Amino acid sequence: TLPLAAGLLDALRAYWGAFYIRVDPPVAPSSIVGLTLARSWTRPAIRLNRGMTVVLELSDDATARRARMSKHHRHELRRGQQCGLSWTASNGPAQVDALVALHGEMTRRKGIATAPQARRAAILSLCSHFADDAVILVGSQDGRPITACFARIFADRAFFHTAATGAAGLACAASYAAVDELAE
Repeated sequence: TLPLAAGLLDALRAYWGAFYIRVDPPVAPSSIVGLTLARSWTRPAIRLNRGMTVVLELSDDATARRARMSKHHRHELRRGQQCGLSWTASNGPAQVDALVALHGEMTRRKGIATAPQARRAAILSLCSHFADDAVILVGSQDGRPITACFARIFADRAFFHTAATGAAGLACAASYAAVDELAE
């Protein structure tokens, strides 16, 4: 399948010129597939995430899932749940705008550039193309968005694409509550 993937990338590059594609294979970096990908493909100039995949077993109930969390994560989740957040989940323009605004706030705070996949046009395009298989969860406090995350659904799996938390969300650990809410 790797030659097929390389051929696909060549065809996309020939048609579109420069483009962005993100591949997060569910394989260990030390596996033969992981090593082959590392030799064949270029890592992004902008770090996209922590560089690891965390798999949450969603078939368990919330109590079992939370019991597997570290003590620190359970503590931060409780803090986040006490923020008084209201949640909306869809992929409409309001959710896209909330995510983009929070991402802009976050990147300014961290002094980093906005990643291409977090720009409004890119997110709108994904939401339009994937329709119900794209969801943006926004957590609001007193009617103001303070955390948001974008996930893509593939059959029985969901992948975290982009997330951002503003200063108010950081103060109350809203991102921990967002991951838990998204899992629910």
